[in-house]
Amino acid sequence: MKKFLKLFLIVYLMSLNVSAQTLIATSNHYDATANSNQRKIVRDYDDNVYVVFTDIEEDVNIIKGINYDAESDEWSEAEIIAAGQSPTLAIGFDDKIHMVYESDDFPHIKIMYSASEDFIIWSNPEELSYAQFNSQYPVADIDSMGVLNIFWIHDFDYLLYCNVLNDSVSEPVLVTSKVNINDIAIANHLQYYLNDLFFGITSSWDSVQFFRSTDYLNTFDTIYESTGHSPCISFNSYDDWVPEEGMVRFLYADNLLHEVEAYHPDYSYANVHQLPFGPVNFLSIDDVSPPIGYSFLFMQDGILNHGFSYGSNWNWTSILNSIQGNDDIRHPSIAYKHFNPLYVDFIWMEESGSQYNIYYLRADKHDWIPGIEDREFGKGFSITGNPNPFSNQITIRVSVEQEGIKPYLKIYNTGSQLLRELNVANEVSGNDFIFTWDGRQESGKYVKEGIYLVLCSVGDKRIARKIIYKP
Repeated sequence: MKKFLKLFLIVYLMSLNVSAQTLIATSNHYDATANSNQRKIVRDYDDNVYVVFTDIEEDVNIIKGINYDAESDEWSEAEIIAAGQSPTLAIGFDDKIHMVYESDDFPHIKIMYSASEDFIIWSNPEELSYAQFNSQYPVADIDSMGVLNIFWIHDFDYLLYCNVLNDSVSEPVLVTSKVNINDIAIANHLQYYLNDLFFGITSSWDSVQFFRSTDYLNTFDTIYESTGHSPCISFNSYDDWVPEEGMVRFLYADNLLHEVEAYHPDYSYANVHQLPFGPVNFLSIDDVSPPIGYSFLFMQDGILNHGFSYGSNWNWTSILNSIQGNDDIRHPSIAYKHFNPLYVDFIWMEESGSQYNIYYLRADKHDWIPGIEDREFGKGFSITGNPNPFSNQITIRVSVEQEGIKPYLKIYNTGSQLLRELNVANEVSGNDFIFTWDGRQESGKYVKEGIYLVLCSVGDKRIARKIIYKP
């Protein structure tokens, strides 16, 4: 009983925590958290969170860091890490934190690299770029071999690449030249299974291209191209979680918002889908769970929205959080690794007098299954379930608006692994269906105590809800 109460209390406190934003720092720099594909926030395996941002002291640009300790539930004070600006973070399988940033030199800005095991002591900065040219906007991510892949814009019209392995830096290589490259996106595999490297660029403000390389940029293939801006990428293994296979998802905007899904083995075929929102002016993507969906951020009419898409084959997208500050909201950044199917971590900044406040929020990707009334309207069906938490059996009711369409349910664990399919229901009426689950997998073995996801599909729409199993 005590164990059950502890689990329930944890879940209850989590539900309180995700609903409240936290002011974590202030900055004097108007672009403190700027550039969406430069990940200013990462999360480690122990659920600690690390944030970097730009500040100004005595007319000098400096990079500061602040971190959240999950055990103590406290944020540290902001500390100076380096002189510079426009930092981006990447975190390895071993939780080593890598930072790539722009130096504060003028007129020839350099791309610099430093790393830390504890976010306190950092390695000596190392220059990655050529000092005689202006370099800017570095992005970085890490593959399964521990290789840190890095891109940056060189002299405005050139995309350069290098990598770092065991503190050894490769020579920069020219990837491509385009007129006025203004944005770069990058993604390695979320769970460090594969070394495929995906990247995207926009140039001349209206051309967007996505690429894939499997040999550290000795060669690369064009996966998708269109007109648009604000590219972002997420890459993970797809259904059944075969480590050697994957699915990549691209987002971009051309006034409207589009998602593109491409699949193993060569990613030559892509599903393209327009998301049901009006004009957007910012995009940022979180980790993707291919069987279920993914979270993303977008700005619209001064409001920061946290959305969730179930994929291009499913005609339903939820807005889970909408944040409207007292003043100007700008420059959100969302954590990419480590993979978590239950929640997202993100930051943004708001103007506050002569300074800028930096806020943090941990937000749920999925609601709890409601016991009485499903309050998410418009999807063509409702889903409720009780008891939740359950010990012996949970009863799930699905009410379908259109006759002749039958729902089906899948049960996933928090690693997004499929445990059970519930395709047979007791039909209460022509539109109401009752499912039951007793905590067993397809093999007949009971699952462990914890949180699980119910994925309900009806026609061309689907929704995921959380439940708790306590045997």
